[in-house]
Formats: sequence, C-alpha cells, structure tokens
Amino acid sequence: MKFSLFTCIAFFLGTALASAQSPPPTKVEIVASGLSQPIGLFAPPNDPSRLFVIEKYGFIRVVKNGVLLNTPFLDISANLAMSSEQGLLGMAFHPRYVQNGYFFVYYTDVANGDVVVARYQVSGNPDIADPASGVVFMQFTHPFGNHNGGALAFSPIDHYLYIASGDGGSGGDPFNYAQNLGSPLGKLLRIDVNSQDAGLMYHIPTSNPFFGMPGAVGEIYAYGLRNPWRIAFDRLTADLYIADVGQGVVEELDFIAAESQGGQNFGWNCMEGDICSNYGTTPGCICGDPSLVAPIHVYNHNEGCAVIGGFVYRGSIVPELLGSYIFLDICSTNIWALQFDGTQVTGVQNVLLQMLPPSGSHTIASMGEDANGELYFAYMSGEIGKIVRNDDTIPGIVPYGKGTDGCNGPHTLTISRTVAPGAVNIDFRADAAPPNALGLLLITDSKAPAPGLDPYLIGANFLVDIYYATVFIPFDFNADENGMADYHFDLVNDPNLVGLKFYGQGIFYFGSPCPPTSPQGFTSSNALEITVLPTP
Repeated sequence: MKFSLFTCIAFFLGTALASAQSPPPTKVEIVASGLSQPIGLFAPPNDPSRLFVIEKYGFIRVVKNGVLLNTPFLDISANLAMSSEQGLLGMAFHPRYVQNGYFFVYYTDVANGDVVVARYQVSGNPDIADPASGVVFMQFTHPFGNHNGGALAFSPIDHYLYIASGDGGSGGDPFNYAQNLGSPLGKLLRIDVNSQDAGLMYHIPTSNPFFGMPGAVGEIYAYGLRNPWRIAFDRLTADLYIADVGQGVVEELDFIAAESQGGQNFGWNCMEGDICSNYGTTPGCICGDPSLVAPIHVYNHNEGCAVIGGFVYRGSIVPELLGSYIFLDICSTNIWALQFDGTQVTGVQNVLLQMLPPSGSHTIASMGEDANGELYFAYMSGEIGKIVRNDDTIPGIVPYGKGTDGCNGPHTLTISRTVAPGAVNIDFRADAAPPNALGLLLITDSKAPAPGLDPYLIGANFLVDIYYATVFIPFDFNADENGMADYHFDLVNDPNLVGLKFYGQGIFYFGSPCPPTSPQGFTSSNALEITVLPTP
C-alpha cells in the first residue's frame, strides 16, 4: 500500500453557530471576475439578465448574461471622497425603473466627505447611464471617514426609499449622533422620492414617527444605529433586516416588521448589541431600558468582526433555504442562515460549506440579490459568486462521522475529485482554517474501532484507526495567512492501486485562544473514506 502517494487532506472550518441540521448541498459558482473592489450587487426589477456591481472607487459595472461589460454603466469617481471607508457605497433601482430609468446612489462627497444620496437616469443605451442626469436628493455632514453606512432600499409595500446612515465615525459615537433625533446620522431614514416638499427634492412622509416633532429630523424612521452597512427587505413579507456593525465586541441583526410604524431605538451608543457599551452619555439612552429594541441575533468577535447583511432567500435554486435570512461576516468564511418567525429566532445554521472562490481573496464585502431572488457574493478579489446547488457527488469519496468543535465550530473534510490511477491535479483543500495554524492529516487503512476515540487525550475525536491500523501516516498540513491549505498531487498510473481503500481525518492546533470544547487547543474534522477507482 503506497500511502506516500497520498498527502495532506484539506478540511473546511464551520461555525460555532451551526445547528444540528444537515446543511443543504450548496456551493459558489463564479459568474464574473475582473472587477476592482466590488462592494455591492443590485438588479433592476424584472430583469434577470443583468447584475449591477458598484466598485468602491466610483464605478458601476454591468454583468450581462454572465459577461462583464467593458464600458461602465456609470463613472462618478470624480465626485467621491475615497479614503478610509468612503467611496461609492450603495445603490437602489426605483421600483418603476423600467418606466422611468431612475436609480439612486449613496456616496461620500469629494469636497468634504459629506454623505450624498443622488438620483441618476439611464441613457438611451440600457447598459449605460447618463452621467449628466445626476441630481443630489439629500446631503448631510459626516465628520469622520468611517462608519458611513451606505445602504439604500425601496420598500415593496410603501415604495419609499429607506436610507441607512452611519453614526459619523471615529469610535464610540463621540458626539452621540445615533441617539440625537436632531441628526440624520446613525439612523434609518425614509423619504418619498415620487413627490416634493418645498425646498426639497423629495417628500417627507407625514407617517414618519418623528414628523413634526420640534428639533427632530422628519426623515428619521428608526435610530440608535452604529454602522448599518447593509439592509434588505424580504421581497415576500416586506419585513426589514438591518445588519449593524459592532464596535469591538458584538455584531447584531435588527428587525422591523412590515406592519411597524417605525420609531425603534436600537440602542447604540449606550448598548452594543445586547451588552452595555459604556460609550453612551445621551440622556434617555440607558442600558437595559425596556424601551430599547433588542437585536434578533448577536454574535461576538470570536466568530467575526463586522457583520455583512444579506437577504431573505426567495429564489428557487436551493429550496431548503427558502425564508432563511442569509448573512456573513467580513472576517470569516462562514455563511449563516437565520430562521426568524417574527417573534424569535428558531435556528441559525452554517449551511453553505463550499462558498470560497477557487482563487483570490476570500473576503466577501457584500451580498446581492438578482431579479429572481438568487443570491450573490462580491469578493474583494474582484470575483462575483452565486449560490447554486451542489448535487455533484464524487465517486469513491464518502464522508462520515463528525469531529469536535474548535475555535469556530465543526470542520468538514473535502477532496476535489475521484482518486484513480494516472489521475492528475487531485486537490485537497482546507477552507477557513485558522490563519497560519499547524495541521496534520491522519491517513490510515481502517476506521477507528470506536468513533470518538481520543487516544492522546487532546480533546479531539478520532474517526480513523491509529491504534490497530496496518498503515498510519501523519502528514504536515499547515494553513497560510488567509486560513487556506491546499495540496496537489498526481497519482501514479498503477492499476494495482484500484480497489485500495483508505481513510483520512484532519487535526488542527489552535493554541490558547481555543474555547473550552478543546482546552488543549486541538480540534478535528469529520473523516473521509477514499476508494481508488479505475481510470475512466
């Protein structure tokens, strides 16, 4: 048995938020590449053939029938301040875009970093906007370069434009803007872009909760937000999900029901998620006050650093995800699905286990939804990925068992293709491993006699037999700075290998930051049963 031909097995790191449910079979399919810092994806109503991608530095690009068009849809780079978290940050198509050609953008102004919401119109060419059509609808001061917010969305019920602004930046909201009803910062604003009030480019709905209140900004619909990078309406129910990036400890998801009249105070800056922040000094913002609206879900910075809001899935490709809110974190390769019944979260699951692109950066800056409700990812490497079903089975590769939880949850061991004599480019991959972590692949010729055996008392279950196996070979398998561990080999063309069956399992060493599930700092993956099959 020539086990020296088989080297490191790669495995995928899941999440501590994963539930006991089996994840649906999903993977990422790269549909476009060659973009520069894509940070948002949008689709016009009833147009399944195109995706509009905003790039941080002021370009809107069109992916049409899977092809990235060479000519930008719009270039407003000359209008933008671009340092820190500034740039072109958001976009939304008017509900009647097919009839009027209007769309809205959210950016930071080149002159002073102000937040600007502007309207543009498409030209006679449906793939190119008219750059001269720009009209500033709203502009307000933003003192620092970070926490700009940037999300725009039209409600499917009232058709008003909702605008999510950041708290003005720096750290801790030093000017207490989020709790100040006299400031548009740290707010969810709501305007009617189809009519105008005197002196404005839009109408302030009189049903806004603070309309007519002395000293209050009438456009405010909800407040107490820190940096709501992305918001999304459920296209079926019109419920609104808000992903609000935390300060340094907690990330949160907020919720506004479709029937709500607004007025929610989500608690920043006296609270960060569900904990007291010790930042707020605004009178009336008291940690734990029952009038504050708690997030529907939080997680701490052991599992990420900045939440990236997504969408309630209403597509057809992966029916197992229907009704789940899909979201992620810029510092993690986990993709989560949250089930919320309007009152409580009934489940949070890491359901998308093969979501990394085949190359480039794994950092996802934003999510998008096409006209059919299918979901996409914008990778900072310039790639656009789409969630698709992964019903492909690899002959001869059978996963079994479940490993232990590590610093971020259970691990899944994967291999790229059937193993056969003479096969080349057989790749093993570890996705989302701890950066620079030490790892071993354990290869044996038999399963463990007792699943869960821990012969070395390191707190990691063993699913391969290292006691009684005829062959037991450990291989070095270390992750790079991005948490990726790849190994490639070509199998010698020896027909005597056909029928050979062996087993592999991954072990990683996390070190002292690991949680109590493995006090010694080790964690293990599931195992693979691998059979060498005849060459096709």
